[in-house]
Amino acid sequence: HLVTSNAGQPIAESGVLDVGMWIIEYLCAQLVTATIIYGSIQELRGTRSSMMECIHRGLPLVLPVVGVSLVVVLITGIGTLAFIIPGIFAVIVFSVVVPTAVVERLDLVECLKRSIELTRGFRWRVLGLFAIYSAAAMMFALVAGLVVGFVDAATDLFESLATQSLAVNALIVPITTAFAAVMVSVLYHDLRIAKEGGDVEQIATVFD
Repeated sequence: HLVTSNAGQPIAESGVLDVGMWIIEYLCAQLVTATIIYGSIQELRGTRSSMMECIHRGLPLVLPVVGVSLVVVLITGIGTLAFIIPGIFAVIVFSVVVPTAVVERLDLVECLKRSIELTRGFRWRVLGLFAIYSAAAMMFALVAGLVVGFVDAATDLFESLATQSLAVNALIVPITTAFAAVMVSVLYHDLRIAKEGGDVEQIATVFD
């Protein structure tokens, strides 16, 4: 019993560490997303914000962004497991839920409703945009994997496939997260202009 416990303890500790690292990584990704969305909207209005200002504005929005993104992930996951098409539909109709949470500061249910409303009438175009993004992300991941594999073959830098995988993730996750945040920010801006008129100044007044 002692041998089993001692042998199992590092495995348990490793599992807890993995979960802890995933939570930290997820929270950091949401902070980056909120920060980039704020900076992107400001850039669209012709106002360039510093990195510190973007972080200062994005930090209080991390919990709302985490809340809406987790709900969308859950809905999308259930839809995908039930039948792939509902999962794809969920990705489309909730594609601008995060910038809605950042810009309009609505509650969870209202953010979901607002994203459904904004995407109505434009969903085939949103699907095409996300298809292009997904293809580009897969190509980038493939290239990153080849680069890491080439470096490992030339230098024997990585000890195992697991460390190679971590290196690939370190390359692709920050870039794809940042690109996706910019993409949904511009999509949110364009959908609001197309459906409601006005201009980016009206959209960004919440930041003033």
